[in-house]
Amino acid sequence: MLLQTIFLILLLTLLFIFSKKITSNIYNLIYLLSSSQKLAVGVLAWILLPGTIIHEISHFLIASILRVPTGEISVFPKFDKESREVKTGHVMLGKSDPIRRTIIGLAPLIIGISLIYLIGKIIIPTTSELFNNLSQLNNISPILLLTTNYLLLIISVTMFSSKKDLERLIIAAPITLVAAISLHLVGIRISLAENLTNKIAPILTAVNFYLLVTTTVNFLVLLILGFFLSAGLGIFRPKQS
Repeated sequence: MLLQTIFLILLLTLLFIFSKKITSNIYNLIYLLSSSQKLAVGVLAWILLPGTIIHEISHFLIASILRVPTGEISVFPKFDKESREVKTGHVMLGKSDPIRRTIIGLAPLIIGISLIYLIGKIIIPTTSELFNNLSQLNNISPILLLTTNYLLLIISVTMFSSKKDLERLIIAAPITLVAAISLHLVGIRISLAENLTNKIAPILTAVNFYLLVTTTVNFLVLLILGFFLSAGLGIFRPKQS
């Protein structure tokens, strides 16, 4: 289970890096072709819209469950000129303690991983199933395959929390760490029962498999975007005499 946990962290790290690159490359490609920042942001907004809606609804739902006041909800991303990154929508939150604010900030990641798991469980055959019956590949509808890849891409690209979402983590993380160390020093050990561990392990393995599929989709999309961006730069960049 430890190896699966490490693998999970590795996959999430790769997806985080890819998500930033993909959104920036989509924006840069549209801007290169149109020379319009407004059009580039608009096209990107519509491409990411389903994922952005899921992201902001995740914040809203968890905030409501934790009884944190909410305000205006925005689902359209904006381009930050200073950081050269595309910022997703936002949910206005009222005052809350660092723990609840951190949980709300992590909500899109938790729900995003859960949705990827559900999509994979319902649609994507496992490796063993494919090896046992290779004819399954021919039975997959191209439309279903395209839709699945799009959903995996959009959910994974938009599920990561922004710096603002996790601003209270700076406070919550040390508090949690100090509490854990204190419990350890006084002799209190928190461990999962073997029965519970046996139930979690296969789920974690399945999550990692579907995240690996998602990471592969992201990587291929990133390669395609990089190719078209390089080609576009070669065509539209003024030649130096």
